[in-house]
Amino acid sequence: MRFDKWAVTAQEALQSSVSIAADAEAGEVRPIHLLKALLQSNERNIRAIIERVGADPAQVEAQVDDTIAHAPRVTGDMSQMSISNELRKVGDEAEKLASKLGDSYVTSEHLLCALADEKGDAGSALRGAGITGKRVQEAYNDLRGDERVTSQDTKAQFEALEQYGRNVTDLARQGKLDPVIGRVEEIRRTIQVLSR
Repeated sequence: MRFDKWAVTAQEALQSSVSIAADAEAGEVRPIHLLKALLQSNERNIRAIIERVGADPAQVEAQVDDTIAHAPRVTGDMSQMSISNELRKVGDEAEKLASKLGDSYVTSEHLLCALADEKGDAGSALRGAGITGKRVQEAYNDLRGDERVTSQDTKAQFEALEQYGRNVTDLARQGKLDPVIGRVEEIRRTIQVLSR
């Protein structure tokens, strides 16, 4: 794994997974810890992708928490956590996916896709919720469109629309959307009736 080719958000998720593994008294950082870190992160894309494939992020996180809680514990010095071979494979797969998609850096979304195809606990938790690598990749491609990751700071790159635009779908779900929006035909008919 080449961490210099990882986006800032992916590096932060890996650092967070080390803390999660240490808190769980695991002997090494495993893919399940990285998945927990991704679910805990403030990145909307991770939750949006999980929701887009039809799963509940809270349910997935509960499954991950249960798996971590029932994992074997190791006593001793937790200051030198090592990365498991399984997690290295996930990182390598994420790097391959990023390259395949034409991205310069590995993002958290690439990691989620690689975790969904993983054969261990993390992959099982995701597949149990109906989340596969293929579905994650399709949802990610839908979210990002034709954009490519060319900067290590992906937050600035993909959150520009969020910063300068309004998510009309979310506003409608919250009931904060003007009731006129999306009802052009009804309004036209009403105007016709009133103008007679």
